[in-house]
Amino acid sequence: MQPAASLIQDLDGAFRPGHFNGVATVVLKLFNLVQPRVAVFGKKDFQQLLVIRELVRQFNLPIGIIAGDTLREADGLAMSSRNGYLGASERIQATLLQRELAAIRASVEAGERDFAGLSATACRHLKMAAGVLIMSNCVMPGICSPPRPPASNWWCWVRPGWARPG
Repeated sequence: MQPAASLIQDLDGAFRPGHFNGVATVVLKLFNLVQPRVAVFGKKDFQQLLVIRELVRQFNLPIGIIAGDTLREADGLAMSSRNGYLGASERIQATLLQRELAAIRASVEAGERDFAGLSATACRHLKMAAGVLIMSNCVMPGICSPPRPPASNWWCWVRPGWARPG
């Protein structure tokens, strides 16, 4: 299964070549074995969710894909098996990331539409606080490209320097 290049070449796909091809292949095999009517994928892995939706569309699979909300720990960090790999200092940095994303959301809800500016500000804050950040981007769902005003539906993608590559 080869997901559309527009879905896998940017954002996390740029740091993990071939990853989403593997995800799509494994999920397609699982869907063929289990034949579910509905499957839930977390919004936290936004790009993966888009790839799975595209897979279902390409193969005309009779499966409803539901985007599940991100469940969070008491400190705001997403409940995720990957976060188990974080050391104590990395976990603190990750909670800073969550706070910065919440600030971006509040700005957008207040009417801000300078997505490039919001992303740049988040990068600056996170670099000052944690010292490690590779990239940050606000994107529109479904197309993985920067939103243009007056966009009201968008996602913010961040790749911390300490993130596990796989």
